[in-house]
Amino acid sequence: MAGAVIPRHSPLRTLRRRVDYIIDIIRAELTPHHRRIRNTIRMATIGTFGAGVMAACHIQSVLGTYIIWTLVGSAGPMMGFSEALAFTIAAGILMALSVPLAGILAETPWLLLPFLGLVVTIMSYTVTTRRFGSPGLVLKVVVIDTFYNVVFYPHNFAEMTASTFGGTVLAFGILALFDTWIWPNPAEVMLLESLAISLEQTRARLVSVAGAYLEPRGDRLPPLAAPLSDMAKHLDLLERVRKEGATPFRSAVLLAVIYRAERLHNEVDRMVIIVRESVPREIRGMMRRELSDAVAAIAAAIDELAREIPREIPIGPELPPLPVSARVKPAMEALDAATLAARPIYIARSPGEEVINYGAFNASLIRLADLTGRRLDRPQDSAAEMKPKPWYEFGTVDLSLLHYSIKVGLAIVLGYAVGVISHHANLSVILTTVIIAGLPTYGATLHKMILRLVGNTVGGGLALLAIIIVTPNFETLPVYMLTFAIVFALGGYAALSSGNVAYAGKQIATAFTLTFAGLTPTTAIEEPLYRIWGIILGVVVVGLVFFTIWPEYASDSLLPRLRKAFRDTLDLIPGTPVSFSQAKLDAISDDITRTLYELLGVVDDARLEGSRSRIDPGAVVDATGQLRRIAHRFARIDAERLLHDIPPLTPESAARLDEFLAAVHLRLKGWLNFFTSKDALNPRAAAAFAALHHPEDLTRPLQELNRRVTANQFAEVATWTLEQRRVLTAEVQSYHRVTELAAELDAHLALIPRA
Repeated sequence: MAGAVIPRHSPLRTLRRRVDYIIDIIRAELTPHHRRIRNTIRMATIGTFGAGVMAACHIQSVLGTYIIWTLVGSAGPMMGFSEALAFTIAAGILMALSVPLAGILAETPWLLLPFLGLVVTIMSYTVTTRRFGSPGLVLKVVVIDTFYNVVFYPHNFAEMTASTFGGTVLAFGILALFDTWIWPNPAEVMLLESLAISLEQTRARLVSVAGAYLEPRGDRLPPLAAPLSDMAKHLDLLERVRKEGATPFRSAVLLAVIYRAERLHNEVDRMVIIVRESVPREIRGMMRRELSDAVAAIAAAIDELAREIPREIPIGPELPPLPVSARVKPAMEALDAATLAARPIYIARSPGEEVINYGAFNASLIRLADLTGRRLDRPQDSAAEMKPKPWYEFGTVDLSLLHYSIKVGLAIVLGYAVGVISHHANLSVILTTVIIAGLPTYGATLHKMILRLVGNTVGGGLALLAIIIVTPNFETLPVYMLTFAIVFALGGYAALSSGNVAYAGKQIATAFTLTFAGLTPTTAIEEPLYRIWGIILGVVVVGLVFFTIWPEYASDSLLPRLRKAFRDTLDLIPGTPVSFSQAKLDAISDDITRTLYELLGVVDDARLEGSRSRIDPGAVVDATGQLRRIAHRFARIDAERLLHDIPPLTPESAARLDEFLAAVHLRLKGWLNFFTSKDALNPRAAAAFAALHHPEDLTRPLQELNRRVTANQFAEVATWTLEQRRVLTAEVQSYHRVTELAAELDAHLALIPRA
């Protein structure tokens, strides 16, 4: 009825809010900028060229074009000719072995299924732990395709496998040609520009959120944050940077920049929740001018960071802050002074929820000011370049990844059985769906399944339109390639967004490729329908195995990695055996960077799990960020001690230093034991354990050490050289900063377990 008012809490209004929320996310994700347009053109060009070459070379298998798009649309590093040759040889060996094995095992189905499950399990574990990325996925696909085709094409499946190998050779060769000579695209440039864009978006959101907070009537509320940030994209790019030859030191610096960008993003997300609370608005009205000045100063500092990152990344706490950042401190001091002056007034007449709300908003501003008002800590600069482990060396078995690999193998067996029983060759897409959609944790798997269904629906629809419109009217190769160019551009543009929609964009082009690619444009209408149905069946199989039979959550992946980060940090404390070896220092420092990289990946999984997650993603980012800074400071101290021969302190001063280091060791060891115990994810137990730590446990011996060293105009070190005194002074200053970081670490660790 015209003019009818929809009740505030009606299902229709709730649905409308959700639809508006999704539209807002998509609009924000698809915002154009020059780097994104350039990369879209590059992806579409390579994909279209590859599709044309496959058709011109009479590659009968659609996997040839699929492989080239998989490699182009992935976050893998630039591929040189040596890497392309290595993966091509690996694919050839695997396919050469799979043909006779598939032929033999096809006669004994009871043995074929467990053998296939075992092979996929081993390959999944190897590809994941060695971070082979999309080339590793390609290896799995071509092997599984051989075992599937043997059932439906028993007389010419070897010929089909040879065609697939030809497409694989061309795909790797084309990508290496573009990455090396025609159109290189270094990952570090992309990462720095992406970080700058993310910081600019954070600045814009901060200004918008603060404007809504200070709006007198409260009619304008900021939209809820998207499920994911840009962190997953940044981590993928960082992995590319590492594989393209970045040193461990440079990787650690870039990881620190990612940490800072993510913490800024998380803090603005917290502010959104604060601003959306329905409380009186009197206090913020009293503080309007000071709050506006503080927000403006912080926003200007974030903007300066965004413009600085593509040019350089200054590191080291001894460096002065950015000129714009220097204005943040006076603005925050003015806000603190105004708050103290007005406190007696608003405490007397404002309700408690308003006071708490204002205090939370003010605390967020303080954290933002801290993040923008200082330089990044300097990580340990390795004395020698770290050599990557050979692919065949696994070290300690990662149980969470082993469980994941077994689940993939089990899902492949079930998917294979479903496809064979259905007796339709086009249902091989079930197996690729399992490989792609099955991820180590619940949240990531569910998110990818949903995006795969959405992308497949859109891609299948585009394929149907192409079959109806293009195929009957055009038969030339240029039109065939133009059709691919349009779809690759659409899918590639969406794929360059964050994890909220990126995979759907990749899947649009993937579904179109699997349906439309061939020696000539396909005319079979039923094939796209079978592809869509196969993907739905694959999603059902993944859901059955990953969610019902053996669900695994982000918390299961978090704890072993968090414990490893603590063990590595403990090894870096001065005085441990590791601290006396530069080689061991370099290895541990690089190991910490890898572990923290994996922990940030767990954070995204926890966000996707939502209320099902037992950990707070923001607290994980904050806690591991502080742990990273503590580890870097210890590593720098160890390195300085190795470079400079420092005379021993007097027994009394040495005892105070040993007492301080023992207290730090006890605190970190205590948290390691806590996260090993059965109460590791108990929020009350975590809060109680954090309350046991007192600041004076660390500050008292350090203050006594400082008093003894500085007594009588530094009489204790009077015989030391100037350089030795500088090293000692820098070391003591770092220890003072460690005490502050340890207190913040306690607070963040206590918040990791979610009620």
